[in-house]
Amino acid sequence: MGKRVSNLLVSVLTPSGKMFDNVYLAAAACCRGSGAECERVEAEFSNQSALAHAQSQISKAGLIVADITGKNPNVLYLIGYAHALKTKVILLAQHGEDLPFDRRDLAVVIYAGNVAVLKTELRQLLRQGAGQPVNGVPSAAATKELEGAPTAAREEFLSLFGDILQAHDEQHGGNIYLEDEKTFVLVNQDLSLALVQALARRAKQLGVRLKLL
Repeated sequence: MGKRVSNLLVSVLTPSGKMFDNVYLAAAACCRGSGAECERVEAEFSNQSALAHAQSQISKAGLIVADITGKNPNVLYLIGYAHALKTKVILLAQHGEDLPFDRRDLAVVIYAGNVAVLKTELRQLLRQGAGQPVNGVPSAAATKELEGAPTAAREEFLSLFGDILQAHDEQHGGNIYLEDEKTFVLVNQDLSLALVQALARRAKQLGVRLKLL
């Protein structure tokens, strides 16, 4: 079990922009609700002084929550810095294809642009202990909103992507839903990076979207 988050300083690392302001506010609320102090790390450093300040914030933190949506190079650099310090890191991403590496042994929240999902999953991780890998599997509360979706969505997904699953010798064991006519939502997914990338390429060719929760 990882160390508890109570009485811990959590640094929230995001790119700049209004969308990520909302991500920070959601993450900060979760951290403070767990009894942790929270501060934001500015990932848009343009000089050595700003970089040194960001590194100082990372070095003081007991836990890092980092949004890697868009694979911002400064965010990735500071995540690497945190790993070098052996600091626990929870990764946030809008979509599975935002992950530049295999997620199997990492604590990851895939929130698909939904701040409510982000809050639910991040709270779950913080309750379990900082940085405990749960592979981004949604809790019952997060999944409940999607219950009752037609099983036809799975059949349609497999008709479009089944050959890719077979080629990678993998299968999707979680639920599959249609958010709208062109957006598949895959719940409880634990897919390799290579498979996620292949699915993303096919989705782009077909003009559909995949959300990996």
